[in-house]
Amino acid sequence: MIDKHKGAWAELMAQAALLKLGYEVFINSSSHGPIDMIALHVGTKQTRLFDVKMAGTRKIKLSDGYETTKLRLRKWILTDEQKRLGVELLVVTPGGVCLFEDEIEELRASESSVESVGGDLLYKPTSEYPKRTSDAPTGS
Repeated sequence: MIDKHKGAWAELMAQAALLKLGYEVFINSSSHGPIDMIALHVGTKQTRLFDVKMAGTRKIKLSDGYETTKLRLRKWILTDEQKRLGVELLVVTPGGVCLFEDEIEELRASESSVESVGGDLLYKPTSEYPKRTSDAPTGS
């Protein structure tokens, strides 16, 4: 994926996830502003305001020659205006998994790594799925 399209892709994944959860989704038509999208739950009429962020991954080489991939969750900070408005973070992983704030905090508190299976990210303890650096595919 082209770097400049990552944010737009993340917002599309967030919209799809919210629609699946029963929300009507309204997006910000400009690229600026404190809110990326507003979600209105069809059944409960609950309204939620979201700032969508894209998570990354990082490869970590372990001392025993193994390599693992971990989800990189930055410590995103909402602006004062966003806090005043009640904006929530909605983070999208490279596999398209959407994480709400409580899920992000749970992942930060755990020592999870990420294994990609069929485009989905699965959170596994680092020691269960090691991969030797020498076994990693090279080139494209």
